Parts: sequence; C-alpha cells; structure tokens
Amino acid sequence: MLVQIYFGDGKGKTTAAIGLAIRALGHDFKVGIVFFMKNPSFFPMGENQTLALLQKNMPNNLQVFFYGKAGWVLQDQLEDIDRQEAIQGLQKCKDLINQCDLLIMDEILNAIHFNLISEDAVLDFIHNKPRDLEVVLTGRKASKRFIDKADLVTEVVEIKHPYHTRLEARKGIEY
Repeated sequence: MLVQIYFGDGKGKTTAAIGLAIRALGHDFKVGIVFFMKNPSFFPMGENQTLALLQKNMPNNLQVFFYGKAGWVLQDQLEDIDRQEAIQGLQKCKDLINQCDLLIMDEILNAIHFNLISEDAVLDFIHNKPRDLEVVLTGRKASKRFIDKADLVTEVVEIKHPYHTRLEARKGIEY
C-alpha cells in the first residue's frame, strides 16, 4: 500500500483524508484516525460527531483518537503538554500499525513542523510500516524528505478564502 500526503495552506486536507476513510469503510477496510494537535472538547467540529456515529456503528472497523490539549496549539506558545500529546499520538499510530488497512495521521506534519515530534521518528515509522498498510499524513508543510518518501502528494493551495473578508468560520462548512 501507499503513503499519501495532503499538505498546504489551503482548506480541505483533513476533509480529503476523512473522505478517503469513508470510502475505505464502505469497502470494509479497518481504519484508524489519529488526530494530532486537535481536541474535540475544545471545538466541536462536525466531522468528530460523524466519526463518532460511524465508530459506534462500525466498532470493529473504525478507531479514532485525539491528541491535543484543550485549545489551539500555536507555534509561539508551545507547552510541554503539546509535546507529550504529540508523542502519545505517534505511539498510538505505532499501536495501530497492525490493526488497520488505512491509517490517517491528521496534522502530523504540523506536529513535526512545530518540533513536537521528530521528522526522523515519523519517517522511521513509515519506513517500517507493513506493506499492506496505507498511510495518510496531513498538515501545512511537507519537507522534501516526506515528499520523496510518499507515493501520492497533493498540495492544497489557497487562492481565495472568505476569512480574508472577515467572515468567521461557519458551523457545518469550516468546522
């Protein structure tokens, strides 16, 4: 199986990854999703409620985990808890490595960019993954090393976004 990356400053990286998860579940794949730097208790994102319903109805096929403190993780305000959560998230990915057909590591590229976990540790994880495990990584920045290692790389580029006209995030559309 392949390694996929969805990265860039544009909107839709997590949405694309979750869409792939839904497609895989429709074919009875076992799917693991590990969210880095996100906590649903802080901000109730619509995809979390939908994933919870899917998980309830497909407990043997979908496992979802969140690793992030309550609040946004900002690069200039990092705390020890941010690093601890990222390390725990990567450990959860290692725990899931033989339990899934598809493993989504959402925002892991941001965790690496913020130096919460090492690029080498994640590249080592990818290098040692089982051949039959598809892995998806998302985040804003992907290093050349990740781009070279991946089989499919999609850069999501923002051309125009309503945020720039002071439109706030909309329930059901942006979250």
